[in-house]
Amino acid sequence: MKKIGFVIVLVIGVLVMATSFTYDNFVAPNEMPPAAQLFIQNHFPDSKVTLVEKDINFLSKEYTICLSDGTKIDFDTNGDWEEVDCRFSAVPIEVIPEPIAAYVTANFKDFPVVEIIKTRRTYKVELANGIDLRFSKYGHLLDSDD
Repeated sequence: MKKIGFVIVLVIGVLVMATSFTYDNFVAPNEMPPAAQLFIQNHFPDSKVTLVEKDINFLSKEYTICLSDGTKIDFDTNGDWEEVDCRFSAVPIEVIPEPIAAYVTANFKDFPVVEIIKTRRTYKVELANGIDLRFSKYGHLLDSDD
């Protein structure tokens, strides 16, 4: 019985240590993954990178990039975007999957997308009027929240 209690305490201790191994580090723009650098060059050519924060977790790294125009972009370890928040302007249309862009253009033509978040299964889109739309990874509307 004492062995089982010791093993449980040991496992909990290892899990606590493993999940607490995260830290943020500010790095130079050239330390971003090449795919992230290319994404910024292609979609935000007039903006400068003002801040690169590398978040090191137990098994991965994530990057949060701030641009001179107020845009904030989150990238995963490989440099694939996870979130684009353009706060003061529209998300570039090329970033938005075509079915989602077509839906927004057809139904909300006066309200551009100002933020898009990509997960494994869905996209969450915020429009300039504050409406949130959630789409499947294939671009089918799942729900809206206004």
